[in-house]
Amino acid sequence: MKAFGLMAGILFATSTSFAAAAYRCQITKSDLVTAETVTLIEDCKDGLTMKITGAGETLVSKEVKYDWRHSDENVKLFKSADRKTLVYVQKHNVGLTAEVHDVNYMIRTNYCQQIAW
Repeated sequence: MKAFGLMAGILFATSTSFAAAAYRCQITKSDLVTAETVTLIEDCKDGLTMKITGAGETLVSKEVKYDWRHSDENVKLFKSADRKTLVYVQKHNVGLTAEVHDVNYMIRTNYCQQIAW
C-alpha cells in the first residue's frame, strides 16, 4: 500500500507539470484596464504563482493549486484557496495559452513564452 501511495504521488507530480519553468503571456482581452501580461511560475509541487502586471507594477499575485478532478491532458485547471480565482492553462501543438477567471475580472492571453527553466 505504501508503494502504491508513493507511485500515485509520483504520477500526480508528473501529470500536473507542464514544464518546470516560468511563462509570460501577452494579454489579448482583459477587464483590468492597465493589465499587460500574465506570468505563470510553476512551483514544482501542485501549483503555480500567477502574476498579472501592467504599467511596470504587479496588479495581482496569487498562488493557485492544481485541480486534478477538472483537468485533462490538454487543459489544466488551477484554483486559489478561496476559490475566487481560476486559471486555465491549455496546451496546444505550438505552446500554451492561459485564461484567468476571477469574481472581479477575466483575462485571456495568446501564446505564452517560456522565460525561465
